[in-house]
Amino acid sequence: MKKLISEFCISSTLDHINIVKTVDLVVDDKNRYCTVMEYCSGGDLYSFIKDGRLTSQDETNGYFKQLLNGLSYLHGLGVAHRDIKPENLLLVKQKNGSTTLKISDFGEADVFREAWQETSRLSDGLCGSTPYIAPEIFSCSRQGYRASQSDVWSAAIVYFSMRLNGVPFYSAQLSDSNYRLYQRHYTKASYPAFQAFDDESRTMIYAMLNPDPEKRFTIQDVLKLTWLAEIKPPSYLL
Repeated sequence: MKKLISEFCISSTLDHINIVKTVDLVVDDKNRYCTVMEYCSGGDLYSFIKDGRLTSQDETNGYFKQLLNGLSYLHGLGVAHRDIKPENLLLVKQKNGSTTLKISDFGEADVFREAWQETSRLSDGLCGSTPYIAPEIFSCSRQGYRASQSDVWSAAIVYFSMRLNGVPFYSAQLSDSNYRLYQRHYTKASYPAFQAFDDESRTMIYAMLNPDPEKRFTIQDVLKLTWLAEIKPPSYLL
């Protein structure tokens, strides 16, 4: 119950085009608590990817920029999502023919800075879905980690998923052979799974997937990239 109330308190205060709007928390006739949210007619991004409906890089970049805009808004309020993945990203058709991506499911969200605070606190706890979890969450779940930077990592994995219909490694831990390979190739930017990207995308994804969260790009750093500034929302293809 505490977790449900916490999720509602966070999500109901958010107001951004790239965030699913939470309307109410009600009890139904079977005494079940239900969160009432806006209807997102296009379903989730995971199904969109798996059905092969994401067909162009321009479209991918359009969805990705909207994800970044939503995260920028959250981080500006001192909120980290902590469970960014395609299943939690919903799509909506707009009247102008474009498609809007909306971040949903704030069950793992954490407030790392209150409105009156100038400094941020560390978050704790292991949360998220394994392929999208940043390495510092596995190693510092008890000591604490910067949750906003873990969102950056997750967003980069989502971008990889949209471009290549998969994930670069199953888990960002040394027990995963692909992640060990990534660490060996990171300094030379030569990880084989990233060779399919164009130079701009590859540079960005390495910056977002820096194993050191203190050196990792922030969402604002990514949004300042010149090539992202010209990207527009994708046309409606659902």
